Amino acid sequence: MLISFYIPKAGHILRDSRMLCVWILLFVMGCEPFADHSNFIEVKNHSGNTINCFAVFIYPDSLLPLSKPRFIEVKHQSRGFIDDYSFNDSRFERNKITIFILSKDTVEKYNWDDIRANYRILKRYEVTLGDITNMGGFVLYP
Repeated sequence: MLISFYIPKAGHILRDSRMLCVWILLFVMGCEPFADHSNFIEVKNHSGNTINCFAVFIYPDSLLPLSKPRFIEVKHQSRGFIDDYSFNDSRFERNKITIFILSKDTVEKYNWDDIRANYRILKRYEVTLGDITNMGGFVLYP
């Protein structure tokens, strides 16, 4: 039985290690920097705490929805994207969308019924597509 091994030349090792570094970098970074977020609502968190946010079409009602929504977590001094509603959504063209901001600690400490009953939110935005465009394409908290 003959076993052969590939032994790269010195120049190939340097080239191969560079390629490995490129692949590792792409893997670690993921696709996030290359993703097109122009069709989604960006939330910039300029507070010192992690927040949870979500958006719903409930205007003019300002109550929290009956069922617990899917939260987008945005760490402090970071940004997140609410991808539930595209700017191309026809409902967004003629209606306001309500964006709720809650503390991550509140979401972890209380169940949804308590959050809803006691309206434990940090901030609520009621915006149209035009509002989002005028704000530079994002919502800034606080």
